[in-house]
Amino acid sequence: SMLYVVLYFDPETLKSKATAMRQIVDRLFSDNWIVPVYMGHAVDLSVEWASYPAAAAALKNVVADKERLREVNARQIEAALASL
Repeated sequence: SMLYVVLYFDPETLKSKATAMRQIVDRLFSDNWIVPVYMGHAVDLSVEWASYPAAAAALKNVVADKERLREVNARQIEAALASL
């Protein structure tokens, strides 16, 4: 969540540095698109980064993979059931 905030101080990266954004998303946001920011506040990166072309494209590459979505969803369901 710190990187999410820090990236707003470098909007050029969010707008036009596609390679850098792809690396950031692949490493840190590949399975978590809802990011907790502060005291219960959460942001959906697909909504927040929609107006930044490089960030939106990098996130779309990860989110568009339906098999990956199934895997992430299955892991989250298992973790939720295990915590009950």
